[in-house]
Amino acid sequence: MIFFIVGSPAKDPHTNITLLYKPRLNQEIILTMHAVGNPVPSYHWTHGSKTIKSTDIGFISKVTIDKMDVPDFGNYTLTMTNKAGSAKYMYMIKADGKSLSG
Repeated sequence: MIFFIVGSPAKDPHTNITLLYKPRLNQEIILTMHAVGNPVPSYHWTHGSKTIKSTDIGFISKVTIDKMDVPDFGNYTLTMTNKAGSAKYMYMIKADGKSLSG
């Protein structure tokens, strides 16, 4: 006998997720989501209307911005989807302080 449980994607209750980031210009930033769901969700990141490349391994999805620049600030949206449903998370990136390069 085989049992199969289906659950919609949701954030991992054991991981604190900070949705507001305040990096400086030229700083590296990594947006990370630890998710749970069965089956493993697919991930789709956007910045405005533009699709953003992510690194997805199982229940973890990451977007890395190597060196923050003015166009990188703003809202990022992550939509996680599997056959049971979907979940959407917003990440807001606001400038904070002087540039790291001076």
